[in-house]
Amino acid sequence: MAAPGSDAVAVNLVPVGPCTVVELSGALDVFGASQVRALLAEHVTFGPDLRLVFDLDQLSLIDSAGLGVVARAHQVARAAGGAVLVVAGDGPVRRTFVLTGMDRVLPIHSTRQSAIQAVGHPGPGCG
Repeated sequence: MAAPGSDAVAVNLVPVGPCTVVELSGALDVFGASQVRALLAEHVTFGPDLRLVFDLDQLSLIDSAGLGVVARAHQVARAAGGAVLVVAGDGPVRRTFVLTGMDRVLPIHSTRQSAIQAVGHPGPGCG
């Protein structure tokens, strides 16, 4: 968890229906990326039933290390038959996904609700 007023990443895993939502806030940079990787390794089982939703709507920024965490989770989940979806509203995080082309690899939703609803109907890059 990030300290109040800190720009460090805060991470929560929240079960929602068939999904595990990874709630992130603060800055997902090289320092936060290692924290998120460790949390995923400890608490998430990558298998065919995994539906992981990265809710990035409260992030102030995401750098290449942060993108790498999301991309790697997507690769591992997809290889195991699971799915990863991303929530990012209009803002710097979504722009980063678009500028890097990651929006063509991972399904990006404007709201958590639309991502969770899409789990039942995965599209390209989702399964």
